[in-house]
Amino acid sequence: MRGLSDEFIEEVRSRNDIVDVIGEYVALRKTGKNFVGLCPFHHEKTPSFSVAPDKQMFYCFGCHAGGNVFHFLIKRDNLTFPEAVAKLAERVALPLPEPELSPEEAQRRQEREAYLNALELAAEFYRLALLRSRQGAAAREYLKGRGLTAETVERFRLGYAPDAWDLLLNALTRKGFSPKVMEGAGLVLRNRERDSYYDRLRNRVVFPIFDVRGRVIAFGGRVLDDSLPKYLNSPETAVFAKGRNLYALNLARPAIRENGRAILVEGYMDAIACHQAGVTNVVATLGTALTRDQGAILSRLAPETVIAYDADTAGQSATLRGLEILGEAGCRVKVAVLEEGKDPDELIRRRGPEAFREAAAKALPLVDYRFALAMKAGDPATVEGKVGIAATMAPVLAGLDNAVEREAYIQELATKLGLTVEALRTEVRKAAKTRQTRDPTAGTGSQYIPAGARNNNGHDLGKAGKARPSARLLAERGLLRLAVDHAHLRPLVSEGIAPEDFSGEAERALAKVILGEETAATAALEPSQVLARLQDKEHAEAAAELLMAEPPPGEPDKLVQGYLKRIREDSVKTKAERVRAEMGRLEREGRPIPEAMLREYLGLQQLRSASGTAAPPAQRPDVRKGKPDEEPGT
Repeated sequence: MRGLSDEFIEEVRSRNDIVDVIGEYVALRKTGKNFVGLCPFHHEKTPSFSVAPDKQMFYCFGCHAGGNVFHFLIKRDNLTFPEAVAKLAERVALPLPEPELSPEEAQRRQEREAYLNALELAAEFYRLALLRSRQGAAAREYLKGRGLTAETVERFRLGYAPDAWDLLLNALTRKGFSPKVMEGAGLVLRNRERDSYYDRLRNRVVFPIFDVRGRVIAFGGRVLDDSLPKYLNSPETAVFAKGRNLYALNLARPAIRENGRAILVEGYMDAIACHQAGVTNVVATLGTALTRDQGAILSRLAPETVIAYDADTAGQSATLRGLEILGEAGCRVKVAVLEEGKDPDELIRRRGPEAFREAAAKALPLVDYRFALAMKAGDPATVEGKVGIAATMAPVLAGLDNAVEREAYIQELATKLGLTVEALRTEVRKAAKTRQTRDPTAGTGSQYIPAGARNNNGHDLGKAGKARPSARLLAERGLLRLAVDHAHLRPLVSEGIAPEDFSGEAERALAKVILGEETAATAALEPSQVLARLQDKEHAEAAAELLMAEPPPGEPDKLVQGYLKRIREDSVKTKAERVRAEMGRLEREGRPIPEAMLREYLGLQQLRSASGTAAPPAQRPDVRKGKPDEEPGT
């Protein structure tokens, strides 16, 4: 991490005892050598969240979140790794070292600070124009007509851009800001013909947009009449990217954490109306469709997101896209079905806050929402309608990872459509085959699912949902755990397997830390040191699961030998299967099998036989015909 050395990061970690830090967020009680409490990352009644002071790490046996004190703050407060380091350094009054910046980096930092300062002053200019100017009277009446209270206007720092070409330009010029800085901040536009500048927002209600730290980074402006464009937003700048920010996130984040659920709406007024109504876990997109970056932000904040878009056709299309993005990001997604033609703001104003709360509480899961749309699009009373609805729903059902859930939906939807269960099940199988063709990893049921993973529909796979790790993966994990616990075994492990040869992504990352050149061959390696070198959340959680578990029983030296033997056998087996597959391909094409390939295959089979893992040896294939005899058991 630029500007922060490993030594400084370790100093910050060592000064912040993990029990003390987590104890500020979670009520912990001592049980044996560890502390336990209710997990802050998912709802539970029985504590499954454990903090190990001797290892300076935490792990939840329910949702599989885990890591060191940095990872806790990253997940708890939606911080980046540098932000978590900075927050913990501030906690123990440890000053951050000044980073060494190149002239270009120093220039960019200076520009960003100038933009942020200009944006903050612009927000105050717009706020005062709304509250005090005569021109602002129309904007005040507009907001009052939309049902907003003075407290809400103040909380969201709403403002008004006067109907003039250069009032903001002149005001900021008097404060010492150049037109170039104002243009870079997105506040003014340049007239190239006249080589002059003018205010971007004019005669509009202004909605300041904040980052998660509460700094003004952009503005949205709405007209007071029916003229177009209805909304005008700041352009992309060095401090603002529409696709990587969410409106009202700075205000909604605590409620999202507390509820374990975020509610996503489309517009500024929708979000503001919800907050004023007391539903404060609401955020909005910023004039664009939901992006993958925004989906990732929501998935880090809460396990569930409810989409509450407009009920019109455009809103339904945006909802379907949002379902896809949030599902891919690992969220459990539901849809609040609003009355036809109503958005959250209108629903609250016409029928009161309870109507919106009720819609959010009754939000439909993915399958139910898709089925409701399909039933609207097709007539289930006709054959054509049944075929269309079944064709729409088959891929949705095929995408469900949980077999019990999939079967339950098949039976329910078959009944509603007046079809036999077997008929609908057949269509789902066809859809699954199509999906498998497009994505060979989909629905195999044999892939390793890392700790904390969720399926495409947001369901926590948990322990019961994990595919059992392969014998090789278990051996690799055993080696890594022994290499941490027993420094003298590290050279032996390194000689037997290189970090890049580990089969799992998380295991490869762990191996690079535990067996890498930076780790002394025989030095003691604390779990907290391992975790401190893993900034990736998933890798840290996998490491925490490994390090929190009991060490493998048995004599360490013999265990290492056994694990390495198992990995070698698996490597030989995998290579033999690959060569055999290539021989089969040549056979199907009617081409002769090269003698070298045959010798390689027979040699691999001999190695497998010697280790006791091979099937009975095959007869020598007839190379002249290009058709190897069948080998029993493979």
